[in-house]
Amino acid sequence: RRVQTLAQPLVGLDADVFVFQEVENAELACAVARAADPASPWTCWAGIWAHEPHPQNVAVAARVPGSLVQLDSGRGMGQRGVLEFAPEGVNLRLAAVHLKSSVGASGVRDCGNAAKRMAVAWGLQARQQALAGPAYLVIGDFNVDPADPEKVGYDRTDDILLEADDEDLLPRFPEAMALAASGRYRTVIDRAFLRPAAGVGVDRLWFVDAPLEGWGSDHRPLVVELRGE
Repeated sequence: RRVQTLAQPLVGLDADVFVFQEVENAELACAVARAADPASPWTCWAGIWAHEPHPQNVAVAARVPGSLVQLDSGRGMGQRGVLEFAPEGVNLRLAAVHLKSSVGASGVRDCGNAAKRMAVAWGLQARQQALAGPAYLVIGDFNVDPADPEKVGYDRTDDILLEADDEDLLPRFPEAMALAASGRYRTVIDRAFLRPAAGVGVDRLWFVDAPLEGWGSDHRPLVVELRGE
């Protein structure tokens, strides 16, 4: 029932790659992807940095050929890692993230959480510097609202990604921004940053109009549609 509930809003998206947060393992990610699109051949991976009883792993499900690496989930990126998917024959890397939450914390008490978010951002900045060629999409749950005045001044997650020449994609799409801000938490925490490169462009970005209650998640699915140029 959980698999079917999570898959229902994803049916008909015709997505090549799904990114999940807060999943136990790759088997669950594949079960949801197959329920959403049973006609496609899905290959799935999940991070291994989180364990029971409360796994917070990131997972990637792809119906297109490609390879995946898990970026450092140790000291180099704080307590959480990143899954980086490279679709075969496309000038693109996709980094799936789930950053440390700031729920219930602010100011000095939240500095440690901000440091963990920024550790991942610095790791992604270094990774992009090492991969000078492909477009680089960072997507997932950032767990911090860039407009939250309590975070301004000590959380530099966005700044670090912008220094890597990544663009925050949501401001390009005002309708998506408005829908995100209308959610239960009235905050924009599901986000996508793209470092552009030859051969890859952005056509659309939108949130699936899934209910925030009763479908197994407190997030609407975020969709980014890329094109070859």
